[in-house]
Amino acid sequence: MSSGSHQARADRRKESKAIYEQVVRTVDYQSGQIQPPLASKPSVLGLLSRGRYGLNKINRAIVAARSNDDLFVVAGSDGRVWIGINDRWILREKIAQQTSIMLGYVLARTCMQSIRLATQWIPAEPQTTVDGFDQSSSSPRRPGFSLEKRTAAISTEAQA
Repeated sequence: MSSGSHQARADRRKESKAIYEQVVRTVDYQSGQIQPPLASKPSVLGLLSRGRYGLNKINRAIVAARSNDDLFVVAGSDGRVWIGINDRWILREKIAQQTSIMLGYVLARTCMQSIRLATQWIPAEPQTTVDGFDQSSSSPRRPGFSLEKRTAAISTEAQA
């Protein structure tokens, strides 16, 4: 093998790694804060394809990120496809940001769906509660409080 083919393979690996990292960064930037906790897949593809990357390379990077458990992809009941960061704590933070921002606004249907899908994706963890405090996260838990009840109440208020 010539040094040219080694260099070409090294360049392809470098480009693949750059696309992979850009996909994960884009999903992170396109979710949370005032945006839904999950990024819309068409939005991510559109943003990245406007750059120098082709759709085939972007899709391969998404598949690689899914197989490495960096990202997850989920479809909503309306057929929309969402991409999220596959990290329990980051997802919880993005959901909390979105619900606190949306308390003062009328909720968009897609935001609520994204919140529900992200909440369902978070794996359950054992809860140890002592004297009203959740020992796993050191945050007080109010009796009867849950994110599902909170988002359902917000959704009901928005529809009224």
